[in-house]
Amino acid sequence: MIRLSSKGLPVFSTRIYLTIVFLFVAMISRFCVGADPVLTQAEQQQLDQLVQGLSSPDPIVLHRSLVGIKRMGTKASGEISRLEAMFDDDRTFTIPSSNIFGRQTYQVNVQAVATLAASGMAAKPVLERTLATHKDSKVRLATIEPLKNLQPPVSIELWLAAFQDEDRQVRREVAFHLKHLNDPACAALFRKALWDESADVQVIAAVALGKSGDVSAVDPLIEALPVDPTDNRLTNAIVNALWNLGAPAVKHLLDKQAMLDEVDLKMAASMIGRLDAMQDRSLLLEGLRSSHRGIRWSAANRLAKLKLPEVVALIVAGVQDPDPQVRVSATRLLGDITDDTSADVYREILLRLVDEDPEEPVRSQALWTLYFAPGLPTDTYWETLSVALDDSSARVRCVAVLSCIKFKNPRFVPKLKELLGDTNVSVRAEAATALGYYRVVEVVPDLIDMADSEDGCAKSATEALGVLGTDEAIIALAEQMHKANIESSVRRDIIYALSLSTNPKAKEVLKAALADPALVKERLSIESALKRIASKP
Repeated sequence: MIRLSSKGLPVFSTRIYLTIVFLFVAMISRFCVGADPVLTQAEQQQLDQLVQGLSSPDPIVLHRSLVGIKRMGTKASGEISRLEAMFDDDRTFTIPSSNIFGRQTYQVNVQAVATLAASGMAAKPVLERTLATHKDSKVRLATIEPLKNLQPPVSIELWLAAFQDEDRQVRREVAFHLKHLNDPACAALFRKALWDESADVQVIAAVALGKSGDVSAVDPLIEALPVDPTDNRLTNAIVNALWNLGAPAVKHLLDKQAMLDEVDLKMAASMIGRLDAMQDRSLLLEGLRSSHRGIRWSAANRLAKLKLPEVVALIVAGVQDPDPQVRVSATRLLGDITDDTSADVYREILLRLVDEDPEEPVRSQALWTLYFAPGLPTDTYWETLSVALDDSSARVRCVAVLSCIKFKNPRFVPKLKELLGDTNVSVRAEAATALGYYRVVEVVPDLIDMADSEDGCAKSATEALGVLGTDEAIIALAEQMHKANIESSVRRDIIYALSLSTNPKAKEVLKAALADPALVKERLSIESALKRIASKP
């Protein structure tokens, strides 16, 4: 009978206690040193059969044996020496497979490495020796991936050693596995790997440093930027890495901007453009005081909506800068700092830019800013818009026509009709759209001709005909829809245009088209158009 203590626990003799401790220590020791595990009789028989298969001349049997031993994992650790002996067997076989190709090719020593690595910690000495001395780079390469089975820090130790391998494919595979580990030793190697002869290793190193959060990686990343601008992979990887490092990287660049060249300063400007106006406000204000124009304006772009006095002063002064790019940026940002109290002042500045600035990008940007500005148009705005419709730049004329669509004024109808014959296809297309919104039915014949043309304004003219919806326009659209030689996309544009019309004849045309076997491909478009018409009040 087992005696119980006062707490209800069993009380054993000293001999029993020592036996329990001995068994526990033996079990732990066996696990730690990787001793051969105890196999059941069935498992031992299975392993013996698989080991016999390693000597088979049949490549299928050999492959099945290697895979079978691999699946047994640490239970097959007693066969490590036998597997290592196969590392010099570089025979290659192609055998049937269940994959999509119906076959697979394997190299004996490569498969043997993968099988041995499944043995766990017991395989470490062999894998370490293989990485250091094996002459076949394929075998060394095959050793890299299975090292993850050993778990850190052992796997990291072996990977770091393999990062010095002479074969670039081996280094690439090591870099791929190390990039997921935020280890100081890895970071040091990745900084060195930015100069590796393998572009793949360089890219992986840049990505890893970007994820490390280590601001000390900024200088090596900048130094590793390719001189050749066509080397996009590495350049993009480094830029993305710096972006991922975020505000600390920007701070580092701003502190040493006097030592940076123009390329690095432009990159710093682009990084500032990704900062958050509220969270990184102090850093953006520091950028606003930079001597580099790109950095200043990138910071101003992020801070504009906060309407800080120093930002407003920079923007207002920028519209008079001799550099057209600065004037464009300032003109765009005027819209962000405009409020009810300053709208009139900034509107006058923008109108003057439209009238007087010699650069087309500045004039078109000023028109766009006015387009989105708060408040109603003034008489001065109408006069400026009239001038813009005659601008020498097609881009300015386009924006002016779009402004005519938003701010309807009948005074522009004659000019819009004239612009149907503009030399620029985009201007003609926008003019056609505008005349549809203005309900200028007398231009229907001109729009019919435009809709039947093959230039870029045909779609706009088609929609304008649908909006105008006269009998003449509906008949013309119906005739064009039934032409045999038009593309399906053009026919769908016509169907959509008919759905925009309030003329009952448009609905009749669509219903007739629904029963036309020649338009079976457009059936869904026709049904959608009829639903759109039915939903109108």
